[in-house]
Amino acid sequence: MTAPARITQADVKRVTAGVLRAGIPIARIEIDHTGKIVIIPGTPESAPEMNEWADLEQIASCLPMPQASLTGMAGRASGSGGKVGKRSISKMRQEQRSLPKPI
Repeated sequence: MTAPARITQADVKRVTAGVLRAGIPIARIEIDHTGKIVIIPGTPESAPEMNEWADLEQIASCLPMPQASLTGMAGRASGSGGKVGKRSISKMRQEQRSLPKPI
C-alpha cells in the first residue's frame, strides 16, 4: 500500500486562491518531497511553442533508411497502378523487421 499524499489538490488550490486574492500574480508553483509549497510571484513564463512531432522527427533522422526498400516500394506502387499484392506485403514486412529497433 502506498503512503497517503502529503499535499492534496485542495491544499494547492487553497494556497493559490489566497495568493491570487491578495492580488499577487503567480509565475510558478513548486512542491518538494517534504510537502513544502513554494509560490514564485511574477508573470508566468510562456512555454516555447513545441512541435509535437519534433522528438520523433529527430529520432527518425538518426535512423538509417535502406535505399533498396524505398526504391522498391516506389516502383511497385507506380508499376502496379497502386495495387499491392501478397508478395509485396510480405516483402515490406520483412524489410520492416530488418530495421533497427527504436530506443
